[in-house]
Amino acid sequence: MVKLSFTGAPDDLASGGLLDEGEIIAVADSAPEFALIVQHRLSLLGFPARACHSAEEMFALFAREKVALVLLDINLPDASGSVATVILPAA
Repeated sequence: MVKLSFTGAPDDLASGGLLDEGEIIAVADSAPEFALIVQHRLSLLGFPARACHSAEEMFALFAREKVALVLLDINLPDASGSVATVILPAA
């Protein structure tokens, strides 16, 4: 197990220039519980994150949000993650 330690407050991570204003992290996983846990953990660290559970939801998220990073399950119910990564740049 890797243990991370931070010297500043959790908000320092998000405000440290890692994301531009209005950008979010998308968590796309077929297991809703897992996606929500990861979203919550990222939020605790000060990162704006949104969970989605299918490729269709992920593409909709891309259409309405400024997504900087995607944590992507390769076994989404409606498309494989490898196929989704090819389609994403066009979305």
